[in-house]
Amino acid sequence: MTQSDYSTAGTALSAASTDDPAAAIGGPSREEFEHMQQMAELRIASDGNHYFFNGYRYDRLPDAIAYAELMKSRPKQVDAGGPNRQNLHVMPPDEADLALMARLGITYSKGVYFLGEFRYDHLADALDYANRMQGRVDAPPA
Repeated sequence: MTQSDYSTAGTALSAASTDDPAAAIGGPSREEFEHMQQMAELRIASDGNHYFFNGYRYDRLPDAIAYAELMKSRPKQVDAGGPNRQNLHVMPPDEADLALMARLGITYSKGVYFLGEFRYDHLADALDYANRMQGRVDAPPA
């Protein structure tokens, strides 16, 4: 390493450390650290793909945080919790499913089916909604 390499690396490290010290050494970013703190404080769990709070599963952390904060703001109200779905295993779509999904505009990513802005755990649910919406579009006016 030349002297200029050392000074460039040192400058990058010191710049990173002033902005986000943990990121400079490969740790979580400041935003990730704040999310981890919020999750711990609100008792939100994660399996890497989903977030869990009080028996409910969320695809997005802000949704889990919003519900947890809502429940925290109501200390006298007890939430019985949602359906207790631990480790829902979704089989990825096969070739036939992919062809049908493409025709209806359904996509799949990380164990979740997407149709527009909606997310589904099961392909059957996404297909049902897609067919209902297509029926409304194809239906002749009354």
